[in-house]
Amino acid sequence: PAVVEVTWTLCDAKEDVVDYEHFTAPFILTVDEILSKIRNLTMRELLGGTLFPDTMKQYDDYSIREALHNAITHQDYTLQEYINFVENPGNVYYENGGSFIPSTLQKALAIRGPQRHFRDECLCKAMVHFNMIDTVSRGIKNISNEQWRRYFPMLDYEIDAANKVVGVRLYGNAINEKYTKILKENKTLTLQECIALD
Repeated sequence: PAVVEVTWTLCDAKEDVVDYEHFTAPFILTVDEILSKIRNLTMRELLGGTLFPDTMKQYDDYSIREALHNAITHQDYTLQEYINFVENPGNVYYENGGSFIPSTLQKALAIRGPQRHFRDECLCKAMVHFNMIDTVSRGIKNISNEQWRRYFPMLDYEIDAANKVVGVRLYGNAINEKYTKILKENKTLTLQECIALD
């Protein structure tokens, strides 16, 4: 039988495991439990020219949910591997078994229209039916656009075709002041340009 399990792990700044929990199917019921584990802190930034801080959550709700749903959807369950969801200070990291179907992030962002191939058509249809995912290839674009809107780093993908592992890191804060400043001062940049600058 296939391994159908997500492991949430909380790590500290030294990358030591502080806490963990395993979650299994049905994911429609457990995804909210998994996501409730994240410490989604409220960030406050005092922008120039105002006395009132701008507030926002560290992670956009859509983004953290979409990335987890993608890991569940695109997992190659024949590999008998767990889906890993690691919460680190400043970022969350998702890892699933399988190849990255578009092969590169650039190809994924260039897709126009619905995706042509799914690893598990039955699972995808079920997740679409419950509004967990769509099948028009906009998830990665939406997450990237949200990171851009927040002036945060773009998604970091780790695609290991040889070992059949796909990892993605979603940042919950700015980590490079120069990059943040460029995004704030250049409102006409394209998403591709933001990714290239990152």
